[in-house]
This record gives sequence, C-alpha cells and structure tokens, in this order.
Amino acid sequence: MVTGVQPFSAKTALQTMLIRVTEGAKTFAVVRPDLNLPLQLEKIVLKALSRERSDRYQTMEELKGDLKHIWIRRSTQPPPSD
Repeated sequence: MVTGVQPFSAKTALQTMLIRVTEGAKTFAVVRPDLNLPLQLEKIVLKALSRERSDRYQTMEELKGDLKHIWIRRSTQPPPSD
C-alpha cells in the first residue's frame, strides 16, 4: 500500500466488490492529501488498479519500466529551493 489505506474497503466482502466494480480507486489526494506523493506514481498505481483488464499493465516489465522511469526522473532532479 502506497498510502497506508486499502484502495477498496467496506464492511463486507460484497460491499468491497461493489465498490471495486462501480467506483474504482480514489486518488492519493482524496485518500491521503498529507502525503504529497508524485502525480506520476499516482498514475502508475491507478493504472494497476484499473477496472478494465485491458487498461492495466499487461506485464511486470511494463510496470517496472514506468516505475524505473519516475525513479530516474526524481533522482536526477535538483532539490527544491526554499
């Protein structure tokens, strides 16, 4: 869990499945706005949790490539100036 909160949670398994099918995952800003997580990471997580199978990552290599891309971008960016 990236946010520390389950993406789909309800009182019963049936309610959880209904949320999964009808609503989809909530954005990081909705779930934990205090974390200030990168938008690129949010896009990756939401793609992995997509309702439609065809919209999800088809291979672990595809997921790994996107994660590696944001890791490299963040590690090469200069620190923010205050």
